[in-house]
Amino acid sequence: MIIKTLNISKIVVGPGKKSATILEDISIGLNKGDFLTILGPSGSGKTTLLQILGLMDTPSSGEMNIFDRDIKSLSLEEKAHLRANEIGFIFQKPFLINDLTLEENLRLANKLSKKEASNDIIDNILETVGLIDKKLSYPKMLSTGEAQRGSLARAIINQPVLIIADEPTASLDRENKLIVLDLLKKFNSEKSVSIILASHDSLVLEYCKSFLKLKDGKIHIDN
Repeated sequence: MIIKTLNISKIVVGPGKKSATILEDISIGLNKGDFLTILGPSGSGKTTLLQILGLMDTPSSGEMNIFDRDIKSLSLEEKAHLRANEIGFIFQKPFLINDLTLEENLRLANKLSKKEASNDIIDNILETVGLIDKKLSYPKMLSTGEAQRGSLARAIINQPVLIIADEPTASLDRENKLIVLDLLKKFNSEKSVSIILASHDSLVLEYCKSFLKLKDGKIHIDN
Protein backbone atom coordinates (compact mmCIF):
# COMPACT_ATOMS: atom_id res chain seq x y z
CA MET A 1 0.00 0.00 0.00
CA ILE A 2 1.25 3.48 -0.89
CA ILE A 3 -0.50 5.37 1.91
CA LYS A 4 -2.73 4.35 4.78
CA THR A 5 -4.06 6.67 7.45
CA LEU A 6 -6.10 5.78 10.52
CA ASN A 7 -8.05 8.45 12.36
CA ILE A 8 -5.53 11.22 11.76
CA SER A 9 -6.45 14.69 12.99
CA LYS A 10 -4.77 18.08 12.81
CA ILE A 11 -5.23 20.70 15.49
CA VAL A 12 -3.54 24.08 15.32
CA VAL A 13 -3.18 26.68 18.04
CA GLY A 14 -3.83 30.26 17.01
CA PRO A 15 -3.74 33.67 18.70
CA GLY A 16 -4.75 33.62 22.34
CA LYS A 17 -3.86 29.92 22.45
CA LYS A 18 -7.20 29.06 20.92
CA SER A 19 -7.13 25.69 19.18
CA ALA A 20 -8.85 24.87 15.91
CA THR A 21 -9.46 21.45 14.43
CA ILE A 22 -8.46 21.46 10.75
CA LEU A 23 -8.84 17.72 10.14
CA GLU A 24 -10.71 15.17 12.20
CA ASP A 25 -10.47 11.35 12.14
CA ILE A 26 -9.31 10.95 8.54
CA SER A 27 -8.91 7.33 7.44
CA ILE A 28 -7.95 6.61 3.83
CA GLY A 29 -5.97 4.08 1.83
CA LEU A 30 -4.15 4.41 -1.47
CA ASN A 31 -2.78 1.47 -3.45
CA LYS A 32 -0.40 1.44 -6.38
CA GLY A 33 -2.14 2.68 -9.51
CA ASP A 34 -4.99 4.41 -7.66
CA PHE A 35 -6.21 7.84 -8.76
CA LEU A 36 -7.99 9.42 -5.82
CA THR A 37 -9.65 12.82 -5.91
CA ILE A 38 -10.37 14.73 -2.71
CA LEU A 39 -13.23 17.06 -3.51
CA GLY A 40 -14.16 19.98 -1.28
CA PRO A 41 -14.64 23.73 -1.08
CA SER A 42 -11.93 26.19 -0.08
CA GLY A 43 -11.23 25.98 3.64
CA SER A 44 -12.30 22.36 3.93
CA GLY A 45 -8.80 21.17 4.88
CA LYS A 46 -7.68 19.76 1.53
CA THR A 47 -4.28 21.46 1.47
CA THR A 48 -3.50 20.50 5.07
CA LEU A 49 -4.37 16.89 4.31
CA LEU A 50 -2.16 16.85 1.22
CA GLN A 51 0.71 18.39 3.18
CA ILE A 52 0.45 15.57 5.71
CA LEU A 53 0.19 12.89 3.02
CA GLY A 54 3.22 14.43 1.26
CA LEU A 55 5.32 14.44 4.45
CA MET A 56 5.44 18.23 4.61
CA ASP A 57 3.43 18.29 7.84
CA THR A 58 2.55 15.85 10.62
CA PRO A 59 -0.82 14.92 12.10
CA SER A 60 -1.62 15.86 15.68
CA SER A 61 -2.96 12.39 16.35
CA GLY A 62 -3.72 9.12 14.59
CA GLU A 63 -1.57 6.76 12.54
CA MET A 64 -0.12 7.02 9.05
CA ASN A 65 2.00 4.66 6.97
CA ILE A 66 3.63 5.64 3.69
CA PHE A 67 5.37 3.10 1.47
CA ASP A 68 4.74 0.57 4.28
CA ARG A 69 6.62 2.68 6.83
CA ASP A 70 5.21 4.33 9.93
CA ILE A 71 5.81 8.07 9.57
CA LYS A 72 6.70 8.25 13.27
CA SER A 73 9.79 6.16 12.51
CA LEU A 74 11.00 8.47 9.72
CA SER A 75 13.73 11.02 10.36
CA LEU A 76 13.67 14.45 8.73
CA GLU A 77 16.35 13.25 6.31
CA GLU A 78 14.33 10.17 5.39
CA LYS A 79 11.23 12.28 4.78
CA ALA A 80 13.23 14.63 2.57
CA HIS A 81 14.60 11.65 0.64
CA LEU A 82 11.09 10.29 0.01
CA ARG A 83 9.82 13.69 -1.09
CA ALA A 84 12.70 14.07 -3.54
CA ASN A 85 12.68 10.54 -4.94
CA GLU A 86 9.25 8.95 -4.56
CA ILE A 87 6.75 11.83 -4.54
CA GLY A 88 6.04 14.42 -7.20
CA PHE A 89 4.21 17.62 -6.23
CA ILE A 90 1.99 19.86 -8.33
CA PHE A 91 0.45 23.01 -6.87
CA GLN A 92 -2.13 25.55 -7.98
CA LYS A 93 0.71 27.81 -9.16
CA PRO A 94 3.67 26.37 -11.08
CA PHE A 95 6.38 27.77 -8.76
CA LEU A 96 9.02 27.43 -11.46
CA ILE A 97 12.24 29.33 -10.75
CA ASN A 98 12.18 32.43 -12.94
CA ASP A 99 15.95 32.67 -13.43
CA LEU A 100 16.18 29.12 -14.82
CA THR A 101 15.04 27.77 -18.16
CA LEU A 102 12.44 25.04 -18.22
CA GLU A 103 15.16 22.45 -18.77
CA GLU A 104 17.19 23.87 -15.88
CA ASN A 105 14.13 23.73 -13.60
CA LEU A 106 13.82 20.02 -14.38
CA ARG A 107 17.53 19.42 -13.86
CA LEU A 108 17.43 21.16 -10.48
CA ALA A 109 14.57 18.96 -9.31
CA ASN A 110 16.49 15.94 -10.59
CA LYS A 111 19.66 17.04 -8.79
CA LEU A 112 17.83 16.95 -5.45
CA SER A 113 17.27 13.22 -5.86
CA LYS A 114 19.69 10.35 -6.23
CA LYS A 115 18.30 9.57 -9.66
CA GLU A 116 19.95 10.96 -12.76
CA ALA A 117 17.84 11.81 -15.77
CA SER A 118 19.58 11.61 -19.12
CA ASN A 119 19.08 14.19 -21.86
CA ASP A 120 16.81 11.70 -23.61
CA ILE A 121 14.62 11.29 -20.52
CA ILE A 122 14.26 15.05 -20.12
CA ASP A 123 13.43 15.45 -23.79
CA ASN A 124 10.91 12.60 -23.65
CA ILE A 125 9.15 14.16 -20.66
CA LEU A 126 9.00 17.57 -22.31
CA GLU A 127 7.73 15.94 -25.49
CA THR A 128 5.03 14.14 -23.51
CA VAL A 129 3.74 17.37 -21.94
CA GLY A 130 4.01 19.21 -25.25
CA LEU A 131 6.84 21.54 -24.27
CA ILE A 132 9.88 20.26 -26.14
CA ASP A 133 9.96 23.50 -28.12
CA LYS A 134 10.00 25.46 -24.83
CA LYS A 135 12.99 23.61 -23.42
CA LEU A 136 15.21 26.71 -23.32
CA SER A 137 12.43 29.14 -22.42
CA TYR A 138 12.22 30.94 -19.09
CA PRO A 139 8.97 30.73 -17.06
CA LYS A 140 7.98 34.31 -17.91
CA MET A 141 7.98 33.29 -21.58
CA LEU A 142 5.41 30.55 -20.96
CA SER A 143 1.65 30.86 -20.95
CA THR A 144 -0.23 29.93 -17.77
CA GLY A 145 -1.11 26.53 -19.20
CA GLU A 146 2.43 25.89 -20.42
CA ALA A 147 3.89 26.83 -17.05
CA GLN A 148 1.57 24.39 -15.29
CA ARG A 149 2.55 21.64 -17.71
CA GLY A 150 6.14 22.57 -16.92
CA SER A 151 5.45 21.99 -13.24
CA LEU A 152 3.92 18.64 -14.14
CA ALA A 153 7.10 17.74 -16.04
CA ARG A 154 9.13 18.72 -12.99
CA ALA A 155 6.91 16.54 -10.80
CA ILE A 156 7.62 13.41 -12.83
CA ILE A 157 11.30 13.99 -13.66
CA ASN A 158 12.38 11.65 -10.85
CA GLN A 159 9.89 8.93 -11.85
CA PRO A 160 7.87 9.13 -8.63
CA VAL A 161 5.62 6.40 -7.29
CA LEU A 162 3.13 9.00 -6.12
CA ILE A 163 1.95 12.37 -7.44
CA ILE A 164 0.23 14.77 -5.04
CA ALA A 165 -1.63 17.56 -6.82
CA ASP A 166 -3.21 20.46 -4.95
CA GLU A 167 -5.76 22.30 -7.10
CA PRO A 168 -3.56 21.89 -10.22
CA THR A 169 -6.25 23.17 -12.60
CA ALA A 170 -7.72 25.99 -10.51
CA SER A 171 -5.92 28.75 -12.43
CA LEU A 172 -6.49 27.28 -15.88
CA ASP A 173 -9.15 27.75 -18.54
CA ARG A 174 -11.15 24.70 -19.59
CA GLU A 175 -8.89 23.79 -22.50
CA ASN A 176 -5.77 23.73 -20.35
CA LYS A 177 -7.59 21.98 -17.52
CA LEU A 178 -8.38 19.12 -19.87
CA ILE A 179 -4.77 18.96 -21.10
CA VAL A 180 -3.39 18.69 -17.55
CA LEU A 181 -6.01 16.15 -16.48
CA ASP A 182 -5.41 14.07 -19.61
CA LEU A 183 -1.69 14.01 -18.81
CA LEU A 184 -2.29 12.95 -15.21
CA LYS A 185 -4.60 10.19 -16.39
CA LYS A 186 -1.95 9.11 -18.91
CA PHE A 187 0.75 8.83 -16.24
CA ASN A 188 -1.66 6.95 -14.00
CA SER A 189 -2.80 4.44 -16.62
CA GLU A 190 0.46 3.92 -18.50
CA LYS A 191 3.02 4.25 -15.69
CA SER A 192 0.83 3.11 -12.77
CA VAL A 193 1.75 6.30 -10.92
CA SER A 194 -0.57 6.69 -7.93
CA ILE A 195 -2.26 10.08 -7.79
CA ILE A 196 -3.97 12.07 -5.06
CA LEU A 197 -5.60 15.20 -6.43
CA ALA A 198 -7.44 17.81 -4.39
CA SER A 199 -9.91 20.08 -6.14
CA HIS A 200 -13.17 21.97 -5.78
CA ASP A 201 -13.95 21.36 -9.48
CA SER A 202 -16.27 18.42 -10.19
CA LEU A 203 -14.73 18.16 -13.69
CA VAL A 204 -11.88 16.11 -12.21
CA LEU A 205 -14.33 13.35 -11.30
CA GLU A 206 -14.36 12.31 -14.96
CA TYR A 207 -10.68 11.37 -14.68
CA CYS A 208 -10.20 9.77 -11.26
CA LYS A 209 -10.88 6.18 -10.24
CA SER A 210 -12.33 7.06 -6.84
CA PHE A 211 -13.16 10.13 -4.86
CA LEU A 212 -14.15 11.31 -1.43
CA LYS A 213 -15.60 14.55 -0.17
CA LEU A 214 -13.98 16.71 2.47
CA LYS A 215 -16.10 19.20 4.38
CA ASP A 216 -15.21 21.04 7.57
CA GLY A 217 -12.20 18.80 8.05
CA LYS A 218 -14.17 15.58 7.87
CA ILE A 219 -14.25 13.07 5.04
CA HIS A 220 -17.49 11.87 3.52
CA ILE A 221 -16.86 8.79 1.37
CA ASP A 222 -19.03 8.73 -1.75
CA ASN A 223 -17.47 6.36 -4.36
